Amino acid sequence: MPSNGLDITFHRAFDEVNDQLEALNVIQQYPEISRILTSGGKDKAIDATSELQQLVNKCEGTSLKIMAGSGLTPNNIGNLLEQVKVTEIHFGSGVHHQSSFSYPIDPQKIQEIKNLL
Repeated sequence: MPSNGLDITFHRAFDEVNDQLEALNVIQQYPEISRILTSGGKDKAIDATSELQQLVNKCEGTSLKIMAGSGLTPNNIGNLLEQVKVTEIHFGSGVHHQSSFSYPIDPQKIQEIKNLL
């Protein structure tokens, strides 16, 4: 539910908490927060598929969504989506030339992702 027209995402600070399910309970008390961007507490989302799915399950029936992100690329997004039923994903360096923020976004990588979805 947008707050005053703003769609609020709780960023990856969520990955630094000791107990993500407990933190999720706290965040769910703030209906103005629409989603949590998380890698499931691991460095890369693909390494936390069970944790991410557990968070997705805990959000069922609420307005809160889990957005998987960190380390996602055209090469691994299909695998993640087979294992985790997220409806939102976040790409960073994985869609840039040479997988680096020092380079521009690679349109071919974007097209590869679009083709997979």
